Amino acid sequence: MSKFLNGDGVLYLWGKIKTYVGSVLPTKVSQLTNDSKFITIDDVPEGTVASNTLPKENGTPNAGSEITFARGDHVHPHDSTKVDKVADKQLSTNDFTTAEKEKLAGIAEGANKYTLPTAGSSLGGVKTTSSVTDVHGYTPVPIVGGVPYYKDTNALQESVLYTPQILDDTQKAQARSNIDAAPAGELNQLRDDLGEIDNAVFDTTATEELVNTNPIVEDGKTLYTSTYIAIQEQSNSSIATLTNVVVGETLYISSTVANTTTSWGFTFTDDRNKTIYHYYDESLSGLADKTNIEVTVPEGATKLYVSRLSSKGKPEVFRKKAVKRKTPKSNLIDVLHGKKLVVFGDSMAYGHTIPESVWTKLLAEKHGMILTNFAQNGTTITRKTTTMSGATFLDTDSVHAKVMNNLNNPVEADYIIVFGGTNDIARNDQCPLGTIDDATSQTFYGALNAICQRLIQTYPSGNICFITPYIRNAGLATTEICKQYVTAIHEVCEKFGGIPVFDNTVNGALDFSNSYQVNALTMKDSYHLNEDGHKRAMHKYEVFLQGI
Repeated sequence: MSKFLNGDGVLYLWGKIKTYVGSVLPTKVSQLTNDSKFITIDDVPEGTVASNTLPKENGTPNAGSEITFARGDHVHPHDSTKVDKVADKQLSTNDFTTAEKEKLAGIAEGANKYTLPTAGSSLGGVKTTSSVTDVHGYTPVPIVGGVPYYKDTNALQESVLYTPQILDDTQKAQARSNIDAAPAGELNQLRDDLGEIDNAVFDTTATEELVNTNPIVEDGKTLYTSTYIAIQEQSNSSIATLTNVVVGETLYISSTVANTTTSWGFTFTDDRNKTIYHYYDESLSGLADKTNIEVTVPEGATKLYVSRLSSKGKPEVFRKKAVKRKTPKSNLIDVLHGKKLVVFGDSMAYGHTIPESVWTKLLAEKHGMILTNFAQNGTTITRKTTTMSGATFLDTDSVHAKVMNNLNNPVEADYIIVFGGTNDIARNDQCPLGTIDDATSQTFYGALNAICQRLIQTYPSGNICFITPYIRNAGLATTEICKQYVTAIHEVCEKFGGIPVFDNTVNGALDFSNSYQVNALTMKDSYHLNEDGHKRAMHKYEVFLQGI
């Protein structure tokens, strides 16, 4: 016998289980036991008013006896500590007071909104946009806090310039009418005023210049001249044609010329291309290229044909034209123009035997400067001692002495140059180097200290500068000693606030050991510059002065 149910047996058993479960499991809440004491409908009497007491918690009245409840409309007491969440908002701890709210409410609408007034036809007001234009059609640019702005944007303009407007025919007619209606005296006065301004600002020079007429050019062509002109194919030639020639005018022509009357060169014709004049050079043995051949347009000519070898360039025709050029006056762009220049130094600033060609004089003449030159041949920076008849004296011709003397009755100066030291180096036994803190004028360092101090005292707002000696390899001390004296100039100038120094040992570009430069730029005495040397030096010192 089988121990397992077949399909019919399983269905039969399942039916018995369902019947039993349905009979023992509750199907209504009322069949359940309320052992947790939940409030049910039976606990709320019908029609009872809303209660002001707290509801039951866990089936037990809270905070006192809870005996009555309203069904459906029961309202829980208000909780003053609770804040409801509002959509799109957050809870805040910002305590905005009633007084602050009332103060805010007292501000009138638009009280802090300010609109710049726009200028009208009368004076006053502020032009806030570019829509306001003057009688000349120019558009003003507002200035806000000293800064130019364009229209109503905050786009800062790098430069503010009036831009001329294009006038239509009506505006042009009105402008002419305004000019015609103006009194002749006012127009003449305006012309005079403009002329004075022009003359004050510009120097005008009139010159004649060659201006290209830009003729029509055809490549791969050449001309053949007979009674009538003919244009022929030729690979190495170009032809230029000018149709607006004027009888009697002067033209300047660039052409390849031959010794024949029939080809190359250039030809004037009439309207029918009949030859009026053909240019050639019978002295030539072959072709020759010539530029700016001057020729007068002959009677009856209306056209010009010019031939030229392609390898020489395009055939060209020029006319002379009078041109006026205006350049700003030198005093407007030249920082040195008209300035007062005072120079202290030795023969390098005096000029040795050619004082009329010395760089100081050349510089002053070029820029219209007023020159006072205290330089003297053979002088030193250091104040040397001189012994005469057993007595010792301090010299009176040193740079130190001259600078000190100038303080008593100072010469006016915009630029003050000290160019010395060559003779101190050569006489270093009489002009010892000393040390940076020396106060005596009888050492090189000490004299430099005193000179700088006195020049600053005399010219507190002047442009004071020094120029160093060159390094010379003959007739002077060693290169090492030369460098020590040049270094002293740099150190003292730096000590007194950075007085500018032009260092000839670095930027002078003159090597006294180079025979080519010595022959070209010096007097060949190992010391002094010749005229060419002074011209060259002047340009270097000129740039130096313009930069300080």
